[in-house]
Amino acid sequence: LSDQPLNGEISKNIETQTSAIFFTYRYFPTGKFSVGWTAGIERFIGDIQINAQSAGRYYNDYYTAAFELDYRYVLKKRFQVYSGAAIGITYKDETNEIPYYTETNQDFILAYQLNALGIRFGGIAGAFMEAGYGYKGFIKFGLNLQL
Repeated sequence: LSDQPLNGEISKNIETQTSAIFFTYRYFPTGKFSVGWTAGIERFIGDIQINAQSAGRYYNDYYTAAFELDYRYVLKKRFQVYSGAAIGITYKDETNEIPYYTETNQDFILAYQLNALGIRFGGIAGAFMEAGYGYKGFIKFGLNLQL
């Protein structure tokens, strides 16, 4: 809503946000180091408001691809503690719709993730939790397989 001849305060309210869904592949060339890649998607949908009145809808989609590097401090059969970093790119696809006007914007954004602490429990199938900062958020958890 950058070049519109609209008067008033413009804001966006999030109504729906998908959890970021990522698929990650890691290879362990040595016992404690892993390298790999990740790809993910996230979506935001909500209202566009002008002067606190609903004026339209917006849709933001984010597609991320990045290379990752992790170091395992503790590497036991059913328990791992690790830290890591990733760098890549995010493609942002934004659509703003108000009556009689639709605006679309696409952009590429630098994507990075720094994980201060990651913990994994389990054997072939396991669960993990990571605390960090970047495109995956501050705290994330999920399920994974180690084949």
